[in-house]
Amino acid sequence: MAIHRIGVMPNISHAKASLAQQRLIGQLLRSETEGAAAVAAHLETCGPATPCHSVACPICGLVFQGAAFDLGEHFIRIPAREIRNRTHLLTLVPDIGCVGPDELSVEVFERVGAETLAALEQLGFPPALISLEATFNEDTTGRLPPHWCVHSHGYGRDWVGAAQERDLKDRFPPSPWVRGPVRIDPLDQRIAAQLYPFKVERFRRVTVLVTDHPTRRPYRDTIYRPLRPDQAVRLALVEHRLGFNRRLLIHGIEEEAIRRHLGGLGWLRDGP
Repeated sequence: MAIHRIGVMPNISHAKASLAQQRLIGQLLRSETEGAAAVAAHLETCGPATPCHSVACPICGLVFQGAAFDLGEHFIRIPAREIRNRTHLLTLVPDIGCVGPDELSVEVFERVGAETLAALEQLGFPPALISLEATFNEDTTGRLPPHWCVHSHGYGRDWVGAAQERDLKDRFPPSPWVRGPVRIDPLDQRIAAQLYPFKVERFRRVTVLVTDHPTRRPYRDTIYRPLRPDQAVRLALVEHRLGFNRRLLIHGIEEEAIRRHLGGLGWLRDGP
């Protein structure tokens, strides 16, 4: 899995999130997978006064993104003013998160989350808010079989030192599944970058061989496509069980302070 550029996927509007929710409900209702109809019924209850709090729900995902952005302002960006506004974005793609089309589960998310937090703690990384997500990867060149890739994105305080970055890359070396498992970017003032770790969209990443570039030899590139209906259903069933309390990871920040700041939203307490 090659890590894509920061900020290439913009934040979506409420209208687009609503359309995505309706499309997912339709996919769930048409599926014969056990539990799909129940998740569809749950998503149909979602409304401004009664959020369903399912990670599978694009509308609640948009609210979660806003809440996570606010957490980042309070616990990352404001304290960073004392260190010349230094913050960073982090992407970790452990190969333990790469599983077959029928093997995606809450346990895979939990393993990736535990590995992420253990690495940041043991290597002394600065405080960060981290979000877990999954993409479905297809390689039309035949190098890899289709697979899910669960990975983590973090928004952290301060810049990461060269030695810490080397240590993290030693801990997460390249593998046949993941060519570049670690990426760290000093963060500028773009809001899109700050929103990026908590994005709502779910994608299928398709690797293709580009042979028609006028000045380059054939090369591999990645394009983004919507999940196929069966993939969207599988991911929704897993994310629905996952809950926002397991999608959002906290490193170096007191969890009780996070809970107090979230207040009535209750993302760490409530769920389906």
